[in-house]
Amino acid sequence: MLTLEEGEVLVKAGRVAIESHLSGVETPTLSNVGPGLNEERGVFVTLLDHSRGNGLRGCIGIPLPTRPLLEQVRVAGVEAATTDFRFRPLTLDELRNRIIVEATVLSTLEPLWVRNPPMRGLRGAYGSHVSKAKFLPKRSPTAECLRDN
Repeated sequence: MLTLEEGEVLVKAGRVAIESHLSGVETPTLSNVGPGLNEERGVFVTLLDHSRGNGLRGCIGIPLPTRPLLEQVRVAGVEAATTDFRFRPLTLDELRNRIIVEATVLSTLEPLWVRNPPMRGLRGAYGSHVSKAKFLPKRSPTAECLRDN
C-alpha cells in the first residue's frame, strides 16, 4: 500500500511528465523517492476534464509490472495525453487549465481459478475459453486510486 505522500508524488510526477512532453523539455528526475515508488507495479493513468464534469479525456493502462511505478506512471501519463485513439492529443493549455490527473495503481497480479465459468456470450467473440482477464481499476477492490486537484 502506498502512503499518502507517495501517492501525491506519483500523481505529480505523472502531471510533470505530461507537461514536460507537451512543452518539449526533458522530464526532471526525482531522487529520494520512497520504496513503494520503486516497486514494479501495473498502473492506469486517467485524464479527466473538470470543465466538462470530469469527463474522460484520456486513459492508458499498463497492467503488467514492467518498470518501477514512478516511471510506469510517467510513461502511461504521456501516452494517455498523446496516444489515446479516442481523443485528439492534449494541449498544454488544456493540461494546465482543465485536466485532473488520476493514477490507479494495480495490486500484484494473482492467478484467478474459476471452476465451470459461464461461457454464454463469449464463444465466437473470444474463442472457446477465457485464459486471461483483468479487473478494470474502478471495479477492483484492491486498486489504489490517486488523483490531483
